[in-house]
Amino acid sequence: MLGPSFKEVSTKYKMGLGCGKGDAEAMLTESILKGSTGKWGKIPMPAQKIPPADAQTLSKWILGC
Repeated sequence: MLGPSFKEVSTKYKMGLGCGKGDAEAMLTESILKGSTGKWGKIPMPAQKIPPADAQTLSKWILGC
């Protein structure tokens, strides 16, 4: 396993941000599109080459919003 489960991602991004505010969704969408480093350990997540609308749909699904 290289990364966290979707449930772990959902819990981390929703803590203090909430689905209704849109902050969690926006932050997760940005991480999907631009990649991230240091959020879940030493292995970086590469940017995903998908349309922004698809990244937003994935974010909503992961968060259960």
